Amino acid sequence: MSIPGLGQIPVQTTASTTRTFKLAPLSEWRFSVSQPAVKVRVLSGTAERDGTELATSQTYSFAGTQSKILTWPGCELEVEGACDHDEVVPGGVKSDARSGANAAQSPMISYMNLHLLLASQRATAASVPRGSPGSAGPRLLVCGPPHSGRTSLVRMLTAWATKMASFAPPPPPPPQPYQQPQQPPPPPPPHYQQPCVVNVDPQEGLLSLPGTLSAAVFATLMDLETEGGSGWGGAPSSGPSAVPVKLPLVYNYGYARPSDAPDLYRGLVTRLAGAVASRASEDANVAASGLLIDTPAVTADESGKANGNNKNNNNGKFGHLMSMDLLAHIIDEFSVNLVVVLGDGAASTAIQQALTNRFQGETTTFGEPIQIVQLDASDGVVDRSDAVEQQQREACIKEYFFGDAKRTLSPYTQQVDADALTVLRLPPGDNAARANGAGGSGDDGHDGDAGVDDGPDEEGAIGEHNLEKVDAGPSLAHWTLAVMNAGLHDPPDVIQHAPVLGFVYVAEVDAERRKVRVLAPLSGRLGDRPLVFGRWPEPYINLVG
Repeated sequence: MSIPGLGQIPVQTTASTTRTFKLAPLSEWRFSVSQPAVKVRVLSGTAERDGTELATSQTYSFAGTQSKILTWPGCELEVEGACDHDEVVPGGVKSDARSGANAAQSPMISYMNLHLLLASQRATAASVPRGSPGSAGPRLLVCGPPHSGRTSLVRMLTAWATKMASFAPPPPPPPQPYQQPQQPPPPPPPHYQQPCVVNVDPQEGLLSLPGTLSAAVFATLMDLETEGGSGWGGAPSSGPSAVPVKLPLVYNYGYARPSDAPDLYRGLVTRLAGAVASRASEDANVAASGLLIDTPAVTADESGKANGNNKNNNNGKFGHLMSMDLLAHIIDEFSVNLVVVLGDGAASTAIQQALTNRFQGETTTFGEPIQIVQLDASDGVVDRSDAVEQQQREACIKEYFFGDAKRTLSPYTQQVDADALTVLRLPPGDNAARANGAGGSGDDGHDGDAGVDDGPDEEGAIGEHNLEKVDAGPSLAHWTLAVMNAGLHDPPDVIQHAPVLGFVYVAEVDAERRKVRVLAPLSGRLGDRPLVFGRWPEPYINLVG
């Protein structure tokens, strides 16, 4: 076209960002994308993301994630949109990652063999009468150093388990006198595997927000497209859902690392383990399916410091990892009979050796030996930066209140009298208290008190993590508070160890009028339940614009 006086204007052509490529058997397409989302479609063959299969010809949107798509028999993918980084890895192993590596050496083979072992143990447990020796399913715990793919492995094992059904052998018929041949009895109903997934890593959220410890039974597939929730899907909501909703049991920890409040962490792990055992005692399928436990990064160094000189550890991000004592406490409380240590480096070998020495000759409460196994980590595990992790935490919080691109939620806005709220706060963690005593910031790069005006009287004693009642003042603005399943007059210790009913967001605090504007997923009074805010996650300032 042309405009008088300007001459011919060339027509701008938009380059297509849609591309199609084929993956060989046991190959991976690894991608990293921020915003906008990329759209992926399987044209032929089969493919999965962390164990959950992608339906053929259905479009999936991925944003704000670093992940991979694996194919076992081979497939053809169509990708629309631009990724920050993506690559196709034949055989699931980069040729320069391990000398002479090939498809047979892919860690996915080991992970699938582990899944088949667990499936066999679940089938055996389902065939044993309840309460008898051997009726408890496998209890697997995955641990390792930072960036070893612990959560991804637990997610894969969970997804694979929910797709399987175990057929228990029929019991032998009782002896009978001679009679005419009769029709054989019908086969017993299948045992559908429903593992209970436990997350004791406060930096991740399992169907909940970061800063919590949670557990949930998985009997159906997971939502692949959620931006928050570390790939497990979004938290339960009253709105429509594309996949069946999972109902987690959540305990509020309120710190970033187990080393921030080890005594509180131990107590919450014990509470969570007791609740999981109670759930298994009421459901035969859950009991036979066992547990899959995801843990924080751990170190064999008793000081809690990361081993080795990591070039990506300049900010001290892993200055305080979970100690072996806390890991052993988790193993004891959940009666773990199989521990998987991920990674083949010196740090993973030290963890495996320390666990072997500690549990040598010990048995679980069911009389089983505790096995320690070391498996290779995938070379596709990425080192997430602080900015990426903060973005994912913010996406998780935003998704909890407002939903995602597929499902829009509208939280209720309430104006509440500040004097009608009972707000309690966690004190600084041990790492922050030590740093304050030394007159500087912690060596892990976090002071544990981001955005909170603690006042001049707070000293942050090490080892004391009791809740303190605070005024609903301006320091609450932009924080996410946990609504506890406890009474207003319960002791602080009871409130601290109570389950979480849900979360509310403090959008604004009017100090003059003593009014607090709160966003909540459900309508109802907030003054009849104690509200707790901790030191993690940090306040989300831009949630309401």
